[in-house]
Amino acid sequence: MSDDSQKPLGVIILIGGSLAVAAFCYAAYLITWRYSHWTIPTESMNPTLAVGDWILARGSKFNCGAVTPKLGDIVIHSNDPPFYFIRRVVAGPGDKVEMDEGRLVLNDKPVDLRLTTTVKTNTQNQQQPQSLYRETLPNGRSYQILDAVSDSIGDTFGPTVVPAGHWFLMGDHRDNSNDSRFEGAVPAERICAIAFRRLGGSDKQHKPGPL
Repeated sequence: MSDDSQKPLGVIILIGGSLAVAAFCYAAYLITWRYSHWTIPTESMNPTLAVGDWILARGSKFNCGAVTPKLGDIVIHSNDPPFYFIRRVVAGPGDKVEMDEGRLVLNDKPVDLRLTTTVKTNTQNQQQPQSLYRETLPNGRSYQILDAVSDSIGDTFGPTVVPAGHWFLMGDHRDNSNDSRFEGAVPAERICAIAFRRLGGSDKQHKPGPL
């Protein structure tokens, strides 16, 4: 067989190899820079996210500041790398924020807050009754929050105005979250990713699905 007869096969192998390398590089780019997965380590986002839940997010710790959240988004941020935290965006740049007896007030208007039920949740390995509310932000984003203790230290806050280029973040478990009420608004360059889907977890009530 002549050498010329081998050329088409060699070209096919070369092209196929190049495509495989390109596909691998693109997948690595997506996994490293465009998307990331995280495991929830604490109770600060109960009842939305439980300890041990796995979530998928747009953005990654390698590209903090590249994503722009909206009110109601769940974001992963870093105050002190390599430590990362997950909280919900409740106010943006220029917004006036206040907590009045446990109720969020934005730009002098209390957000819609409705008691839905009382549940028992595990807090520090003990079953405790907690009030479950549905909070709705001005843009229509709605989610559930937990209120474990009346008149807790975080139930009264502000008012304060969120600085330009910052976001005000809070945990859905309002009495078990060290968030912007205590640490201040988070600079945009420290917002690393926006969570959009739960992949699974240890809590059977938290099934896979969008966030």
